[in-house]
Amino acid sequence: MLKDKNKLDIIELPEFSLDNPSKEYAKEILSQDGVERVLLFPDSFTKSKYVGAEYKTTIPSSVVIQTDTEHLYPSFRSRGINCGMMLVSLPIEEKDLTEDLINKIKKAFLYSLPYYTSFRLRLPFLKGKYDLSYKEFLKVLEGGAPSLKSKLNVLQEDIVKLEGGGVANNLNIDEAKKYFNSKWLNRRTVRMRHSFGRYFGGNHYLEIQIVEDVGSDKLGLKKGQVVVMLHTGCQSLEDVVRPDLRENFIRQKSYKSVNKNSEMYKAFFMAQKALLNLIRAYRLTSFAMLRDIFGSETKIVLERGHNYVSEEKGKLIYRHNAERLKDGGFAIVSGNFKHSSYVVEGGDGVEDHMHSIDHGIGSILKRAEKNEKKKGENVRILRSKRGLYSILKEGNEALIENSVIKDYFALMESKGIVKANRAKLRPILNLKYTK
Repeated sequence: MLKDKNKLDIIELPEFSLDNPSKEYAKEILSQDGVERVLLFPDSFTKSKYVGAEYKTTIPSSVVIQTDTEHLYPSFRSRGINCGMMLVSLPIEEKDLTEDLINKIKKAFLYSLPYYTSFRLRLPFLKGKYDLSYKEFLKVLEGGAPSLKSKLNVLQEDIVKLEGGGVANNLNIDEAKKYFNSKWLNRRTVRMRHSFGRYFGGNHYLEIQIVEDVGSDKLGLKKGQVVVMLHTGCQSLEDVVRPDLRENFIRQKSYKSVNKNSEMYKAFFMAQKALLNLIRAYRLTSFAMLRDIFGSETKIVLERGHNYVSEEKGKLIYRHNAERLKDGGFAIVSGNFKHSSYVVEGGDGVEDHMHSIDHGIGSILKRAEKNEKKKGENVRILRSKRGLYSILKEGNEALIENSVIKDYFALMESKGIVKANRAKLRPILNLKYTK
């Protein structure tokens, strides 16, 4: 069970306690007006570049915060709203994954030099099949993924597989424009519109995986099947809202709340609606790109965001690098490019933990490197300079088994957050953009 209100709750592995900056940030957050609960998950950490940063625009990774609805803290979650993951099943097994198919994936998700040059200069002379016109972009902001149903030739069942059942957050763009940064809306989104569905910068990636353990027949997966996991970013709240609101309420040296009737409160949720709509449509486009390569039997298994604020049972729940997970529902817990990832089913104790779980365990794996053991298989690592097909570095890394993974899931199962029937996904190729 969670501790009483206004108490910091920490879930950590005994031999890998959380870093002090994360705990100190969590205590500072907990002391703010209207904050009722703060929960740190085992993968939580705070990057050194944020410690002592000029603005309080960050919070610990893998944290869930509960506030009352009268207090909104836009500084708690300003960047990458609805950054998240999608898992897509392909109608093939590992033996069917030819080099020709891999090259088709690379060509679909990477850029030729002429195309890259044109969209970087915001001069999209070379338009791609999945690019958005400005009119289509506005429709996506207003109506989300369903607005692309005809353009992408996707089925309603594909849209329903998106988080929230694929239902759009209805947004009146004319009203929202009063709160949005006109430069972002009209100019800064040009590059994104002309690379829609295929940006994996930062810590984001595309990974081809093999299903090793199925876990639950509800997932529609088979042992030995090939799947693709996409980890995609989104836009920053700081870019989307008007500059005066950004300066007064986001770029602050200490955490600052706004009340329910304030302009910033309205601006935040309008911007978040737009970004939730945007990134779900973005990931649906990524799915359509894979579907066009592998055929109509390509299916969305899960799509989950992990940076947003939602109103749940009269409270505001902030999730940062934490996924929403219901009892009997599913979430993705990623490893890293040398480790397997997992699909987990929610247990009967997940409600006591604000229906949440870590979105990945990369920092735990990094801290537990001394426990690593090489396996017999390898994973291909593709690193592309800014997403260019012509500048691609390829290599092989040995896959790693780490005992900390067993400890992590034993801890999650002991608290009833997840059930024991998790699916295991072994990486065979990892594609990531580099600067």
